[in-house]
Amino acid sequence: MTDPRIAPTAEYFDHSVVPPAPDPPTAAAPLTPDHKSEAKRAYREARTAIALLQQRWPAAFPEGPQQVRPLIAGLTPLIAAALGWSRPYTRAVLRTWKLRPAYCRAVLDHPVRFDLDGNPTDQPVDEDARTRAKIRLAAWVSKRRRPAPHKAPGVGSGALQAPDHR
Repeated sequence: MTDPRIAPTAEYFDHSVVPPAPDPPTAAAPLTPDHKSEAKRAYREARTAIALLQQRWPAAFPEGPQQVRPLIAGLTPLIAAALGWSRPYTRAVLRTWKLRPAYCRAVLDHPVRFDLDGNPTDQPVDEDARTRAKIRLAAWVSKRRRPAPHKAPGVGSGALQAPDHR
């Protein structure tokens, strides 16, 4: 027999009752003094947060890699204020966007930076930014070309095998 105090209620069996969804990043990312935890949260939520940026400013955050443009400096406070995000959260989301290969290529391909509406500005892409983009792309390429690690001879099999000289 079941204990009547812990018997399931009608709500338990009612599949039309849906629990509320967690707040998406569109809700204000709370301001906390812990910048590191805010950044970690932004890295975890980066895909969703970038999708929100793409929805809000499609010219600045396009979906196609060929349309990506280098962005003007100073966007962190503007985006944080517009979306109600904390600055550490916003900075980490923008960092995720800017570390993408498409963004690095855009830094190398364009002489000036673009605003949130996708308009070119008089802010040039400086040589330091180009150097960082080249380094990042080179690291990305070398990581992609690195062969999969393989086991040393005899590791995991319990016995050494003679080389195959067919």
